[in-house]
Amino acid sequence: MGWIIDLSKDGPLSTDVRERLIDAEKKYSVLEQQNEYLQTILDQTTKEIGRLSEIINVFQKNQPVKKYDAITEKVLKLFFSEGRGLSVHEVAVSLSMDIRTAQYHFDLLSEDNLIIQTASADISPLTGKSTPARYELTPLDRKYVIGKILGFTTK
Repeated sequence: MGWIIDLSKDGPLSTDVRERLIDAEKKYSVLEQQNEYLQTILDQTTKEIGRLSEIINVFQKNQPVKKYDAITEKVLKLFFSEGRGLSVHEVAVSLSMDIRTAQYHFDLLSEDNLIIQTASADISPLTGKSTPARYELTPLDRKYVIGKILGFTTK
């Protein structure tokens, strides 16, 4: 038991008070678990806020976007058309290119904040299989694809 019950052992208490102390101890334990869970959620949310702040900073800089080569633009178009996070391997297979070439283009796009890593490479503790890092396009990437590649005007 916890400290509340330990405290009750020091002196004579009625059965009613002892039961109330036991109930209070149980409620305290539940509150501790809920607090731990909420702290985990807060930590995850804080990380997400940091990631989104980085994206916002890119837009606030209002840097002119440079022109990319045809292969890099194909990678951008693929992200745009898929509308979901992609791994380097998925892009390499989809565009029939060597994985190192795909990684080079990911590096270029990441440096310019057109794509961001949203999930790290990991090994599943259940299956032992590895999951690749995933990247997603940023709003800046969508704007680049619409304006520079597809030729639509954007504000």
